[in-house]
Amino acid sequence: MLAWRLERAGFAVVCAKDGQEAIDLAIQINPVVILMDVGLPGFDGWQVTRILKVTENTKHIPVIALTANALAVDRDRSFVAGCDEYQPKPINYGRLVEKLNALSF
Repeated sequence: MLAWRLERAGFAVVCAKDGQEAIDLAIQINPVVILMDVGLPGFDGWQVTRILKVTENTKHIPVIALTANALAVDRDRSFVAGCDEYQPKPINYGRLVEKLNALSF
């Protein structure tokens, strides 16, 4: 649903089915920004973010953590992993678009 809404708003969206595919796609595509679901199967979103942030050609890509866990510890864990922003679920779509626009320019 989120991908559909973002596409309708004019964003190009590519989705990964698991952590390894997220890493592979980020390296291949070099996106402007990454929305990282921390609950990915395989490597979780925090592990993927740590890998992307130490990989030369992806370390510059801003990452927004998406998580159903809205506790301060989860927010802190996202930033420690290297995420540039944090968005708890349920997602406030307007706020997310603001974050995307701020990070993609």
